[in-house]
Parts: sequence; structure tokens; C-alpha cells
Amino acid sequence: KFCARSPSPQFALQMDSYSTRSNTIFCTFVTCLGTCAILSHLTSYHFDVNPSGTAQMREITELTKNSYLGADQAILTFDVDADLESEFNWNCHQLWVYVVASYTTPKNARNEVVIWDKCIEDVDEAKFSETVQNKYPLRDEFTMLRGANITLSFRYRQQPITGIVYEKRLGETSFVAPEEYFRAKSG
Repeated sequence: KFCARSPSPQFALQMDSYSTRSNTIFCTFVTCLGTCAILSHLTSYHFDVNPSGTAQMREITELTKNSYLGADQAILTFDVDADLESEFNWNCHQLWVYVVASYTTPKNARNEVVIWDKCIEDVDEAKFSETVQNKYPLRDEFTMLRGANITLSFRYRQQPITGIVYEKRLGETSFVAPEEYFRAKSG
């Protein structure tokens, strides 16, 4: 036989305590925030994205042996042209743009070095054309950079406010490093 009883007064006070109410408010807030984040991420896919970017080799300023590290080291000058305005939407926080030099040697089948980068935080900065030198030296620890076939590739990563960070590769150009060491002439 079922007998309905009213809850005890102590149990009723525990259900309506401040911690229970604040927990309910917090969980509702987090659920709404998560739903808005997912909707923001999903609605950013309907934009038509057509980015362009290249890194064109201009000249090798110097190719030397770094006596401290015992490695080949190259300083490059190259042109960077990009139009990434279409990547910006309401879910794009920033773009990290970078140029990677990649080559193969008998000691390492795959060598990839980031030689230049730039952080773009606004759509007004997303279209640019610059002649730059590498920020970070191109080094080979086994002194096999001379005569190597080097490919410069323009890449970027979009950092969304919510969602997945992904990498895109755009233009690539190749060149052959000189066979002999040389330093830039000052003057």
C-alpha cells in the first residue's frame, strides 16, 4: 500500500538553500554559454573563403657556417604577398601567418623551419605585401644546407573564438641554395 508523506522540514530547507540555487543558476549559465559557442562555431562555416598568399624568394643575403653552433646558417630576403580578408568573420579571433622553409638532407628526411611570422588581429591588416628578411635564421645542424633544394611555403592558422584551430597552406616556391659559403658585402 502506497502512503504519500510530505517531506520533512529539514529536507525542504536543503533543497532551497543558497548553494543549491547558485548551482542551478551557474549550470544554466554554462549551458547557455556552451550553446551560444557551438552555434557561433557552426554558423561560421557558411562564409565563402578564398584566401591567397605567396612567399617569393628574392635573394640569399648570406650563407655562412655558425661557428658557435657548428651549423650552416642562411639569411634570406623574400616577398610576402597575402589577401586573407575573407578569413575574418564573427568567430575569427586572429590569424597567425608564417613562412616555412623545408628541405631534405641525407641525415634528415624532413626539415621544416619557420623563418618569418606575423600575427594579424584585424581585417584591415589582412591584406599586405612586404619585402622582408627572415626573423629566425635558417639553420642546418649537420652543415648540409649548401646546395639544398629549399621550398618556401606560405601558411597560416586561424584562431577562432570557439572551435577548431586549423592550418592552411597556400603558395610555394623553390630555389637552390649556393654551393659555397659567402657573407653579405657591407657598404
